[in-house]
Amino acid sequence: MNYERAMYKFILYWIAVLSRFLAADWIPPPINLANYDAYGSLITMNEQLIILAQNDIRHFQIVVDPFTNHSCRCAPRYIAVQHGINSFADYIYSVAIGSKQEKNETNFYFAFIDEDQFRNVFLTIVYFYIALSPSICVYYADHFDFNVTDLAFSEQVIIAMDPNGTRVYAVGFHHTVIIDIKTKVDRIYHKNDVFGLGLIGPPPLGLDEIHVFSKAMFVSEDHRLYLVGQRHYNFQYLAYLHVLDYSDLDHNRVRLISVNELSAFNFGTAAQRITRFSAMSIHAYFDEEEKIIIIGIPHVDIILLLSFNRTHSPVIIKRHESVNKGVGFGKSVAFFHDHTYAVLAHGQSTLPWSTSQVQIYSVYDESNQPLFVFPNNQQTIPTMNLIQPPYGILTLVSYDMNVGLVVEAGGFLLLPASSPGYCSSQIGDHLLYAGNYISLPCPIGTASNTTSFGPCFICPPKTKNNGSSGMNCEACSSNESLLCLRGTKMEVEWNKLSSFNQANPYPDSPETKEFDDVLLQNVFKFGTLSSHCLFISPLFWATLAIGFSFIVVIIMGILAFYPKRKPHRTFVQKIFTRIDLIGHGELWLGGLVSVVLIILIGFTCKFSISFSNLYPIEIISASTHSSVICDPNLINAKFTSALQLLSIHKHDEEEPIFQLLDEQQIVLTTQFVSTEFQCEHVTMQRNMDKGQQTLSSDFNCTTDNESNIVSVSTLLPQHLIVVQFSLTGSSFVGGLRICFNGPSTSQSNGKYTIQMLNFCRFFFTTNETLT
Repeated sequence: MNYERAMYKFILYWIAVLSRFLAADWIPPPINLANYDAYGSLITMNEQLIILAQNDIRHFQIVVDPFTNHSCRCAPRYIAVQHGINSFADYIYSVAIGSKQEKNETNFYFAFIDEDQFRNVFLTIVYFYIALSPSICVYYADHFDFNVTDLAFSEQVIIAMDPNGTRVYAVGFHHTVIIDIKTKVDRIYHKNDVFGLGLIGPPPLGLDEIHVFSKAMFVSEDHRLYLVGQRHYNFQYLAYLHVLDYSDLDHNRVRLISVNELSAFNFGTAAQRITRFSAMSIHAYFDEEEKIIIIGIPHVDIILLLSFNRTHSPVIIKRHESVNKGVGFGKSVAFFHDHTYAVLAHGQSTLPWSTSQVQIYSVYDESNQPLFVFPNNQQTIPTMNLIQPPYGILTLVSYDMNVGLVVEAGGFLLLPASSPGYCSSQIGDHLLYAGNYISLPCPIGTASNTTSFGPCFICPPKTKNNGSSGMNCEACSSNESLLCLRGTKMEVEWNKLSSFNQANPYPDSPETKEFDDVLLQNVFKFGTLSSHCLFISPLFWATLAIGFSFIVVIIMGILAFYPKRKPHRTFVQKIFTRIDLIGHGELWLGGLVSVVLIILIGFTCKFSISFSNLYPIEIISASTHSSVICDPNLINAKFTSALQLLSIHKHDEEEPIFQLLDEQQIVLTTQFVSTEFQCEHVTMQRNMDKGQQTLSSDFNCTTDNESNIVSVSTLLPQHLIVVQFSLTGSSFVGGLRICFNGPSTSQSNGKYTIQMLNFCRFFFTTNETLT
């Protein structure tokens, strides 16, 4: 038993030793030098400078005064940085600059980890002067370097400067190097001397080293380092935040302020997927009142916000988990003084511009819904280095409210903060290595009342903006005859947006299908639904005639008692005797009955003729139908229904109507309502099978500036077709109205007739725009 236990410890010991050896093993530089995301950050920025290291062309892209109208750009070569005879910078791993270097400084400096052509690794600080010439943005002054090849740096090192640019910090797997820029004095600390101070208990299995894989770092003005990375403990890689104090270097003192495990109590079992290669990111915002740290763990799509002061360790105040998994949420992060934060979701597409997305959130919004995303329809991504979008965003850096982005196309985009009423939206179509968005007034229908690098926001519901003020929106009219859509500059009259539909369902066949039955039901029936129904009823008039006959009989009976009135009585009898149809002119009472029959038959004939005219029902209006018959369910038609394939042959009697339908020319009219798009922004294409597309200019476009409506009409070449309209620009569309029109045609002297097609439908979403 003791022998087996000893063997077990022996095997575990050598496994641990081997893993330690592999952890320190180097990984050669990438074969693809155009990979701007191989190791550390290749971009850094402050108020005066933006610097991007480009390994594929071995140049620095430097922009001076990037947030002003007089910025200039230049591209110094790596070869200017000489490390010795025939030794120069050949590959840059990461760069850093102080975020608050004084404006009145005559010279500036930045630091980077580089490798020469012989695989020697250096920590280099470069001095340069800002030039006043528009053709040359900087003058190279000097540099000094430290050969750190023996410290196993290169791909396993992160680098940063304190905000005032007085020290450079480089943290690798084994060592931390600190260089005082003014005195050029360097100090080197072994990881056990730093991270070992925070170890709880002895190292496992008797190992004398602590394995910490630092991934990102933030340095505060008081020279505290906030390091995030993985710590190898008990055969696991756990996400940690280390806070180190390097403020007292005069006495060579280093303090480990706090050690915070970020995994076990924040994302549970998902921490098991974290490895030593899992990327992390960190940024912070410090002022006199609060210190906020934001940490991104893209391997599990989680953001952590921590509050920190000198009296306690960092405390997590918010945990933000992306609803989309596997998108690299948190690959880069930034925190702004207005308590918003930006997160790079590297794998979340924003088509057609990018395969990545920058999302901006408010700290106080518990719903974790983004305030806005980049790119968007106001801030698109252009073609860069002949590479057309979509392409990915690799790195996000910030200064104050300004943002810089490294993109896969081999360059960077700068989003400067715009004043209220403006938006950083204008950029060139074809860029070379760098692009700077220019501030423009907010588009019509939008407003912005804060300083931001993002787009202007659409005016709230029931408000509008005609462009006279980019900071505020005004209330829409309360007139119910006007429609106020989101993103509009004016209201639209409802009567211009009417919808009508000819696709009415046919009614069911009436229960009474024989004409004799229809006649009997309607002749001998009182219409009691309304006075009109009673007035057109034949039985009603027959009843009146019968009543009239009774009155005549009574009057004739009374006249029989008055001999003097006999001539009058005889005259009346002769009249009714002559119209006697019952007794062949012999009985005057038969004349009265004949009058009743004539009235009944007359109204019956009138009903029969009117009922026969209620066909075809497609052209009979409801008022015409009700003037003849009061029963809405009684129609002059019979219906049958059956499914019939369009591909089978038609009967000879059916063929003409199908031919007329197939030959009917249909015009499609599409109206974009409440939009600032113009006709020159509209393109049309036909989408066919197998992804094929054909552009078409066969359409007419008109603009109604008074109603803010753009109308596009085109004659459809066939009835079954897919037509796509594309609108290019940063405007919005509040509503969409689609109309189909086709002429009425007939054949065989009107035997076969198709109606005129006239269909319109208006689409809009309450409190939202369609684009």
